[in-house]
Amino acid sequence: MKKYILSIIFALSCAFVSAASLRDYVCLVEPQVPEKTKEFLTEYKESLKSRGYNDYAEYIDSYLQGSFGSGFVVYGSDRKPYIITNRHVVIEAETVNITFDLGDGNTTKYEGLKVISSDEKMDFALIALPEDFKKPGLEFYTGSVAEGDEVWSAGFPGLGTKPLWQLGKGIVSNTSVKIEELFDPEISALIQHSAQIDGGNSGGPLLVKDSKSASGYKVIGINTWKAIYRENTNFSIPSSVVKSFIDNAVKNKGVSPDFGKRLEEFRKVVSDKETTISEFKRFISNEFIAVYGKDAFIWVLNNCSDDTREAVASIFAYDPIDGMRYSIAIQVFRKFWLSRYEKDPRYMTNVDYLLERNDQEYSTEYTTSDPELEDNDYKVTFTYKGFASYDSVWCEEQGCWKLKDFNGMAATAGTATLKKQKKVPHSGSITFSIKDFGQMNGINFNTEILIGANYCAFGGFSTFEQLKNSETIPFTMTGGVMLRFQVPVKGRNFFLVPYVDGRFGLKINTDFHAEPFLPVYGVGVGCNVIFENGFPGTTVAPVLGCGVVILKNNEETDKAFYLNFGITF
Repeated sequence: MKKYILSIIFALSCAFVSAASLRDYVCLVEPQVPEKTKEFLTEYKESLKSRGYNDYAEYIDSYLQGSFGSGFVVYGSDRKPYIITNRHVVIEAETVNITFDLGDGNTTKYEGLKVISSDEKMDFALIALPEDFKKPGLEFYTGSVAEGDEVWSAGFPGLGTKPLWQLGKGIVSNTSVKIEELFDPEISALIQHSAQIDGGNSGGPLLVKDSKSASGYKVIGINTWKAIYRENTNFSIPSSVVKSFIDNAVKNKGVSPDFGKRLEEFRKVVSDKETTISEFKRFISNEFIAVYGKDAFIWVLNNCSDDTREAVASIFAYDPIDGMRYSIAIQVFRKFWLSRYEKDPRYMTNVDYLLERNDQEYSTEYTTSDPELEDNDYKVTFTYKGFASYDSVWCEEQGCWKLKDFNGMAATAGTATLKKQKKVPHSGSITFSIKDFGQMNGINFNTEILIGANYCAFGGFSTFEQLKNSETIPFTMTGGVMLRFQVPVKGRNFFLVPYVDGRFGLKINTDFHAEPFLPVYGVGVGCNVIFENGFPGTTVAPVLGCGVVILKNNEETDKAFYLNFGITF
């Protein structure tokens, strides 16, 4: 599913120029994650650690340290002050803190501000400032922009984990860029420019100089993306689109959004044959994530293909909440498509297979019940051909209607169990081996039991040999201890594990005219393949391999070739 995620990340930036007056207009935006979310993530972090998912636990740690972006002051048609920024800056926030750097070591801070409107498709969010706010607002540029025009980016990119004010200079390199994965071309093209953009500047303004304005600048766009594999390739959403969003948000402030319009938008996503998971993700609420996000992410880790897991993990690394949002979207996505292709088992866990459907017969025969309003939430049932029925619950969040529950997912939250992350040789292994002793013709059976960590394992071995060509010794038995050193190499769905071990034990001699017990020692070398995806619902996985062992006692040397098969757990 990597191909569905563009290699462009959200950004934010600048350089150094003397422009102290701009500090009155551009601010640092710090989203405040709700306390209940912090508590949930802290508990989840410990659960991940206990199951061996240390990387994911570290991502949560980084996230809990806080994030930030940029924004700038505007005045709406109601003559009241607002902060405009990117929605992805405040996506999980319940409230927002705003800070203005005065340039003399002092700051002005406004805490607990509310996001009054957002648009996930255009990536905008509008924050209401106190009515007694006295700072001026930036004006929007209404003239034409040409390639080669000088532009400035202002904001608070991070130096390490600390946001610092910067103003950067560049030029417009393309006035009309259409990148469907970033922004709907039917809404607007983007402005490509070379003014510095780095992590922390998202939501900040892209400016041109204007001597007639109070600030000396006017806004031509809002900085949102940066190409990571090209130098000085940054993208801004034009000011005309930003202004239109602000005007509409101010006009409808305090008015509940039209649920019918939102439902119709969701129906189009469901009915579109080319729909991607990102489209479904736009409809997942933070409230849904708080209740069911953990279970959804666990389901992806336990059940989905490597490509799907890696795609979700990359999102989780940047933003754990958004990774869970994506995980829920996958499950909602599957529900709709499985009702169409329910007889094909390949659709059960492989989201990539769902996305790569080409020649499947496609149908959009969904009907919806009339929305019912209950406790400020809407309830709607989707039905497919009269037999597949899905109940949905919708809540209002940041000025949009979002899914609060779907098909009872939230109602069953807390039932998913995270499998222990597979490490070689896991907690242990049992291996059975067939031996070949050259001229000897009989039953040869070897058992090894190992317990260990990734690179070292300790255990025991035992061997039973029935010797049909021996008149004096009908069978022998050997047993002892072994210490194995191995270097696991990760494959796509398996571990390749070359090893070397040392062995010491006793051989029981059934020719009672000889010594009954003979000490033996030796070495073994070989290679096993441990399959990462084991038996459903367990942490048990099959192992196959081969090896050579040499055992020596006072009288003889045994050289044996092994074919191994067994299980790890």
